[in-house]
Amino acid sequence: MKYDSLKKVHSKVSYNRYLYYEPKLTDYNKQAQEKEQGGLLFGLAVRLLVCSFIFGMLFFFSQTPILQNLTAAVKDAVKYNKGIFMVEQPGTIPLRDKIMAVLYPDKTPLEYNKPLISQDIQYHNTYAVLVLDKSPLIYSAEAGIVNNIIRNNGIITIELKHRNNTLTKYEGLEFAGVSIGQTVEKNFPIGVIKKQELKFCIVIDGKAVTDLSKEVQWD
Repeated sequence: MKYDSLKKVHSKVSYNRYLYYEPKLTDYNKQAQEKEQGGLLFGLAVRLLVCSFIFGMLFFFSQTPILQNLTAAVKDAVKYNKGIFMVEQPGTIPLRDKIMAVLYPDKTPLEYNKPLISQDIQYHNTYAVLVLDKSPLIYSAEAGIVNNIIRNNGIITIELKHRNNTLTKYEGLEFAGVSIGQTVEKNFPIGVIKKQELKFCIVIDGKAVTDLSKEVQWD
């Protein structure tokens, strides 16, 4: 008798435990799956809506005459700025070196190469005249940026800007092989001489160097 009573109590406890403390896992998993599927569908709907809005705006801009010029201007601006970071001309300084030059400017003295292969060099007060020997090519005496190109009566003068607030000028060219704003390496061909003589001068802090023979130290 006592054994039967204990068996009934055990059966009731087991039933209550499953009823109140252990919910059915199948119902819980089903609810989680439904919730996950709903979030996925909502996310896809939002993405589709955003993409439709973007394509609709682009189509509207392309079909509106007033905004066509604006769209073309934006494309040109993007293309121009993209070209700034692409080194296309041979002899130009790589972009990494340009950035490092801005962050850590080089203050070391400049060392100038001959702008023209010549053994006949005549030094004057504020400039030097180099007489053509064989090659008509004119070279950059130092690395820098093409600051200006002057054309006067068929004679071209190229002006290069260097570090330490220094300019070099090359007068007497017939053809310029560079453009304004172009960055060139040292000893890079920048043009072709017109006749037989090249006039070369150096300007530091806005003043022409008077004793050029000591500044260039050409043998």
